[in-house]
Amino acid sequence: MTRAGKASTSQKRKRLRKKAKGNYVSGRKLYKTVKERNMRAAAESFKGRKQKKRENHRLQIIRINNSLHLEENKKYRLNFSRFIHLLKLNTEVHLGGNFKSVSEIAINYPERFSELLNYLVESKKTSPIE
Repeated sequence: MTRAGKASTSQKRKRLRKKAKGNYVSGRKLYKTVKERNMRAAAESFKGRKQKKRENHRLQIIRINNSLHLEENKKYRLNFSRFIHLLKLNTEVHLGGNFKSVSEIAINYPERFSELLNYLVESKKTSPIE
């Protein structure tokens, strides 16, 4: 024989209604509407988390690219894809896939970013790869 759940139906409904606070008229009173609104809200919040990650990644790429095209860094003639390629080739610098930390360095410490560019370009010239 199956066992009963831990919460009664009224407790489950009360929990759902508590999540639906702030909704209009039937959206917080009628159980069926409350359930629909909560399901919709959960789906939208999931989409929002994915969009936030996507937007942050785009912003980090834009920041790195802008720093590469600053006047003091133009002498290296690197675009974004070449820069990332150099980062991934270099074994001493472990920033290959970490766009967040590279963009933070590029924005907050431009002189360090220039040093990093110089190091990458110099190591490329001495490495047997390519």
